[in-house]
Amino acid sequence: MRKRKYDYIFLDAGYTLFTANPSPSAFYHQVCTRHGADITIEQMIDAMHGAWVDTVLPEMSDPDTDLFCSDEEDKQWWWNYDSEVFRRLGIPAEEHEDIFEDIYTFFSEPSAWELYPDTIESLEKLKSERFSLAIVSNWNSSLRKVVDGLNLTHYFEFLIASAEAGSKKPSPKIFRLALEQAGVEPSRVVHVGDTYQADVLGARRAGIRGIMLDRRGSEHKDHEVIASLGELYPLLLDRG
Repeated sequence: MRKRKYDYIFLDAGYTLFTANPSPSAFYHQVCTRHGADITIEQMIDAMHGAWVDTVLPEMSDPDTDLFCSDEEDKQWWWNYDSEVFRRLGIPAEEHEDIFEDIYTFFSEPSAWELYPDTIESLEKLKSERFSLAIVSNWNSSLRKVVDGLNLTHYFEFLIASAEAGSKKPSPKIFRLALEQAGVEPSRVVHVGDTYQADVLGARRAGIRGIMLDRRGSEHKDHEVIASLGELYPLLLDRG
């Protein structure tokens, strides 16, 4: 007999439920060239990847990193990342602020995002099986506007954006806040997201089962991975 092991499913937002359209690299390239930069899309992809690997991943993996978050901190974090991208591309420093403002404003709007093909079907399935759902995401206070603009709000009991929670994943604080709002023990929750450090390790630090969603189908060794949201439901069942 199949029994439900969990009461709540926490879900990341960006690149879990929805994706940017155009992609970040494509939009960054559009904005930079509009401001006069003579660069290729390949150079943009390389610069963004390099900045992420060299600056973001070490920060997320450092246990001493300050994981405080607010709208101001979120904007400063993205400024630090974007300005490093622009620097690698040789864009003059005096151009950075205008380019950054165009990019940051764009991604705070629902029109910058689109649902994955499996999102609605997967949410409908989980709701039909009487799971409660919540979003726990590293995002500024525009998250509610984005989720509402994509017509997803009614699927969720609550949404927590890191900028409103005061801490960001992988800090256990944001997960503990979500557990408090859900009114459940960590053992009754699964968290799903697209980032190993933030979503899997962060959930584990709060005693929550973390599952990584990797739509690219990369190889992973030490943690649970699904390639689509449609693969989640069978993992939630107690087959004993």
